[in-house]
This record gives sequence, structure tokens and C-alpha cells, in this order.
Amino acid sequence: MLPSRQIPPPAVVNPGSPVVVGGVRGEADDDALVADARRGDAEAFALLYYRYKLDVWNLAYFTLRDHHEAEDGAQETFLKAYRSLGQYRRKDSVRPWLLAICRNVCVDRLPAGRRRGVLSLDGSVSATRTRPGRWPPTCGRASGARARRPWRCCPSPG
Repeated sequence: MLPSRQIPPPAVVNPGSPVVVGGVRGEADDDALVADARRGDAEAFALLYYRYKLDVWNLAYFTLRDHHEAEDGAQETFLKAYRSLGQYRRKDSVRPWLLAICRNVCVDRLPAGRRRGVLSLDGSVSATRTRPGRWPPTCGRASGARARRPWRCCPSPG
């Protein structure tokens, strides 16, 4: 006999198929499962977990590009979702709510260099300037008066 805190995994985990976990039908509405989980029903939250764990893991893996980090991110997502069940709004669906939590968890787990694309402007600016202090650069075909108005030497967008 399992202790009351442990929840046995369901036999079927495919989306859309009926799943039975501890007598709770998998066809139950998400809002009803969230309401039951708010009241402390661990089986209702377990059913939400089994229903959406693949979607959450896929987003985590797509974002983090590492199997182990994706598993940790998915686990942290469901932990944060359980702790913030009171903030869930009924007008939203559970899946986008969980995926938003997952996205935020994964962004926090990314190394600082991968969060934002780092672009060195020094190399590109020095490569395009023709002379120091002269801006904007010419396209290379201009000379004389055209060099002072570089936009005139380029073909029109039209």
C-alpha cells in the first residue's frame, strides 16, 4: 500500500484518452481539477500533471536545449504552479497558464549570455565607417557631392 502522499502513475497518459488516477476520471474539466487541487486534492493536481507534462517538457527542452535542464525546468514549473493555484483565473485555460510559468522558469535558468543576443557594435561600426567622424558611411560607389549625400547613390526602393 502506498502512503497517501505518493500518487501512482496512470496506465494511460495519451492526451484525450480517459485516465484514471485514484478513481478520478481523466475526462474531468481542467477548472474542476484546479478547484479540487485548491482544496487539497493531490490526485486532481496529479491528473493535471499527467495531462500537461509532455507539453511543459517540450517547451522546456526547446528553450533550454538540454535534456536534464528540461526535466528540472518542468519539475520546477509544476512546483510553482502548485504553489500558485490561488492565482489561476478561470477565464484562462490551464495549458497556457502552465506554459507561461514554464517559459519564465526556463528564461531564469538560461545562462546570461543566452538570454539576450549579444551583438558587438564596435566591430560593425568600425567596419562600415570610411573615415573617422564621417557618418553615415557611403556605399562605395559615391564620390564628390554624392559622398556627402550617400542615400542618393543607392537604388530607390521602388
